[in-house]
Amino acid sequence: MAGTAAASTSVTLRPGGHVLVKAGPGRTAAPITLLTSTLLTVSLAMTRDRAAGTVLPGSNGVAGTDHTLPACGVTPCNDSFRGAGTVKLIGGHIAAWVQFSLVQPSRTGTPFGFAVELTIHLLTGWRTTVGYFQSGTTGTASTHTVQLNLLIDLGVTVRPTVLSSTTVAFLCGGTTQCP
Repeated sequence: MAGTAAASTSVTLRPGGHVLVKAGPGRTAAPITLLTSTLLTVSLAMTRDRAAGTVLPGSNGVAGTDHTLPACGVTPCNDSFRGAGTVKLIGGHIAAWVQFSLVQPSRTGTPFGFAVELTIHLLTGWRTTVGYFQSGTTGTASTHTVQLNLLIDLGVTVRPTVLSSTTVAFLCGGTTQCP
């Protein structure tokens, strides 16, 4: 099920799941739209994913350096990432997948930083990951829509029971690191 999220809005993805696109202290909501969320089996092609930024040392995963998205030549672009500070996805494992989109500013526009946190509650415990991003610019006179995929390897090969899932996205204070 897909939905669009606005500031302080909850969108049902599946039973017990929701997404929040919210503002942090002194910030506005991240300018992204949630497209879809599901569980999937990791293919070997997906194991070439990239880390969504870097966790800052000593931050316990609450702050990180943004991954700058490359200039997008077509609309929409599509790119996949695993969480910041996590190991590569493993082929055959089940992963939680969230896809969202953003509009990458033109070469004269202002890039923005944002973070996305994905939390999954399974019968066996909690899994969480975070991605730190910067929109970058298109390098052209027009904007482009970018579709991003954030995945978290759940460490199992059999589809687990998901009790709940939450995706939270927020605008960062700048474009070099979050929050």
